[in-house]
Amino acid sequence: MALNTNNDPLMCKCFPTSLAGPALNWFKNLAQGSIASFQDLCDKFISQYYRNKRSTKDISSLFTMKQHEDERLQAFLTRFNLIKSMVMECHPSTTVQAFKLAMNQGTPFHTSLVVNTPKTMDELNERADGFVHLEEEKAANARKTSIILIEKKSKAKIQQKQAQPQRQTSWKAEKKSKEEELVTPLRVTLTRLYQKNKDKFCPPLPIRQPLEQMDQTKHCVFFSDFGHQTNECRNLRRQVEMLIAKGEFVRYVQGPAQEQNRPAEQIKRNQKPNHHSTQPVRIINAIHGRPEQTTESEELLRTRLRQAQLKKMIGSVHTLHQQNVSAQIKFDKTDLLRV
Repeated sequence: MALNTNNDPLMCKCFPTSLAGPALNWFKNLAQGSIASFQDLCDKFISQYYRNKRSTKDISSLFTMKQHEDERLQAFLTRFNLIKSMVMECHPSTTVQAFKLAMNQGTPFHTSLVVNTPKTMDELNERADGFVHLEEEKAANARKTSIILIEKKSKAKIQQKQAQPQRQTSWKAEKKSKEEELVTPLRVTLTRLYQKNKDKFCPPLPIRQPLEQMDQTKHCVFFSDFGHQTNECRNLRRQVEMLIAKGEFVRYVQGPAQEQNRPAEQIKRNQKPNHHSTQPVRIINAIHGRPEQTTESEELLRTRLRQAQLKKMIGSVHTLHQQNVSAQIKFDKTDLLRV
């Protein structure tokens, strides 16, 4: 069907059929009687959407482009062709040179362009298809390799987690067996022993395990809490062993027939020392009196004592001699009578 372009009213009525979205809303909001002719409608439409006009670029835009280091060939071709489409006039050989300068040097496709430069962009795009497929295949192989490595690491972690509880279980079983070896056989149960001697035990610390994780069917009298039975309480058992080692609860320990089956360490620990034995229980080294002097020091002390005594005697004699010399001797009549 041919459209009569000389009929302005018909052209104005057909123009909205080519519009949609915001452009159609703009047309509907035009004031009534504001359009005088079809040319007037076209001018108003162009002035409204002038900013949406596709911008053009010159040939320098192609020479300023550069391929990123991690950018694939397919992505760079798409970006280069988009800029090329905005350039109005560009010679094919110039476009090829600009693409070759924009590529990263040393890549396989760049080497191919240097060895045999294509004449047009169509030829360049055809040759690039093979290199694009090669890059995609390498990327797929790299992803497969990384997935395999991740799976191996995850399997190793799973195996490590599965092996860890076994090691913990074996360690706990070994510890439990060692504790059972050092258990003293009793005539009564731990529950009965605790009920009769509550004042001799230290109160335990509260259990930190959440209540929902405890076994509600088991109750411990020692802890006054759930989770285990009194006869299975290791804390109570340790306190009992300590009290037995101190000489308590002897009447609850089984007789000599059972004593032979107990470990030697426990028997030695539970035995009391005999204070009436003649052998000394412990020897304490101590220093008594003054330390002994050597012969040389005694001789030196005696020599100094003699010198001091001699010096004292000589000094007294010398003083007396001086006094006698300096004194005057006098005689009276009584002295003459005796002559």
